[in-house]
Amino acid sequence: HMDASTSRYEHFNETGSRTSTALSAVMRFCSRVCVSTSGTAGNAARCVAALFSVYVIGYLTGYYIHRCS
Repeated sequence: HMDASTSRYEHFNETGSRTSTALSAVMRFCSRVCVSTSGTAGNAARCVAALFSVYVIGYLTGYYIHRCS
């Protein structure tokens, strides 16, 4: 049984969105890093830095892909 929301998400996944894949990988990384013994502020700063760097990499990759095609 597939409702409209399920098919919408499957269609989104079929488009090959590299950003969502990278974002989920970063979220897994952050959840692994953020359970360490260091302070919460340091963990939050590291997670924000990782998310920001993935955002910048995705932005630049998309820019060059669409510029060259």
